[in-house]
Amino acid sequence: MKWDMTGNSKEFLGYNCREAKTTWRGRVYIAYFTTELPFKSAPWKFHNLPGVLLKVYTEDEKFNISATSIRIGVDLGTIANPFKFKNSISWDKHCEEYKASQKRSIERLKVLNIKNGYNITYGGGRIELFTDADIKYDQNSENQKK
Repeated sequence: MKWDMTGNSKEFLGYNCREAKTTWRGRVYIAYFTTELPFKSAPWKFHNLPGVLLKVYTEDEKFNISATSIRIGVDLGTIANPFKFKNSISWDKHCEEYKASQKRSIERLKVLNIKNGYNITYGGGRIELFTDADIKYDQNSENQKK
């Protein structure tokens, strides 16, 4: 949402709040936010305001959200980084490893399937599999039948 500042202000929960308006999908939303807190926060889709949104409603009064309290300093504990001890690699390194993995897979397929009458070629990102027309795969066993 692109908000327009109106220049109006009101007090909510002891904070001086500035007014902003936007039109979103046919409705005009009016929001009151404060910049007196050292962070930004807004519920649902009402982001892009330079502060903490404390009240938002529509002109037609079909929608209304108001903050009822603000608690600062509540200790939620430390959130552990699950990737802290994982080694990361660059995108280029990932691409190299992926291509090498694909090449190894093609080589394994060649070794396993040439003896069964398959001819596999690798065309730089595309795998082509050529078989004799009279070879049929029996789904009930691991054997090839002619």
